[in-house]
Amino acid sequence: MAFDSGMRWNLNLSCLSCALLTGIVHADTIRLHNGSTIEGVITQESPDQITLAIGAGSTTLPRASIVAIEPASAEENARLQAGWKQKYFLHREYVPTGLEGLAADFTKLGALRAEAANARRTLADLAVAERERQADQESLRTQIVQLSQQLQRSAPARNNVEAYNRLAASNNALQARLALTDSERAAGDRKQADAQARIAAYQEALPMFAVRFDKEQNQTANTEQPAERRAFFDRVAGALADYGREFAAATIPFSPSREGLLVAVTIDDRTQGRFVVDTGAARMSITESFARRLQIDPAALPEVECAMADGRRVKGRALVFRCVAVGDARAENVEAIILPGKPDAQADGLLGMSFLKHFSVNLDGGSGRLILRRFEPKP
Repeated sequence: MAFDSGMRWNLNLSCLSCALLTGIVHADTIRLHNGSTIEGVITQESPDQITLAIGAGSTTLPRASIVAIEPASAEENARLQAGWKQKYFLHREYVPTGLEGLAADFTKLGALRAEAANARRTLADLAVAERERQADQESLRTQIVQLSQQLQRSAPARNNVEAYNRLAASNNALQARLALTDSERAAGDRKQADAQARIAAYQEALPMFAVRFDKEQNQTANTEQPAERRAFFDRVAGALADYGREFAAATIPFSPSREGLLVAVTIDDRTQGRFVVDTGAARMSITESFARRLQIDPAALPEVECAMADGRRVKGRALVFRCVAVGDARAENVEAIILPGKPDAQADGLLGMSFLKHFSVNLDGGSGRLILRRFEPKP
């Protein structure tokens, strides 16, 4: 099985076969007084209780809870055990000798995938919360501006002090609420960073495991193997193929420039520009001239200080784009900054980590393509 940068594997899957356990076993159906039934293999019996193997473990039932025990036919026995081997193929009881380490690592990979899937859901929830926070902040800022104007018109020398104090108290309350939304944003940023780290851990572990699996499978490809071993390899290969299909990849052409690699970027589904891919920039940035193309007034935006790559610190204006798209790769609520200075002749800004953090990034210099891959697990 060969792993490639597109998160695909070339698989030659044979029909999955499951050998029956040796010896004579009896698959039984246990009917309980509460109306439920349990299928398994009775391994121990006493006058007071029975112990039933149920695939990847066992359970002990008191006789008093049992209405009836129905022995299964030979065909049902084969079906039950074949199903156990397929469902619990990573359980130590069913892992072929010599493949225990591989099975353990694949189990860890599955746990990382589950964490990454939960992290993806967390990011979706955080995106909704961020949109609500931004709307709340915009409303608060509007109210603060209106109150400030009223305060200027209601100086104590010209109006009664009580009315002025009420306006000042309202303004202070709005300022406190605005500060609280900043705290909420900081907490959301920490949760977002943790979720992205968990997704990144899985994206890194998946190809590493695929390489190891490919190596172990190839080492025994030309040898006579028991059916259990062949079934195990096929089962893992099938699961890896499913994992690989959960990654959506966008391939975008880039062109070299004096500043770096240029790609076409569309802002809010309406305005396109050319941006330098910069994994060293914390935020996406745009020039003042591009802001004018977007019909954005920088003076209406909050001022922030930014550290430049050469060590300089400059003042910029912060904003959040509803959507940024590079080819088929899209991200919502992307933080950006408007930087002063002369516009670059070739670039409208930098495509920084506020966008790129949503993807694993690969540059294929040979083909002149930027590959952005995103984990999108099945519901």
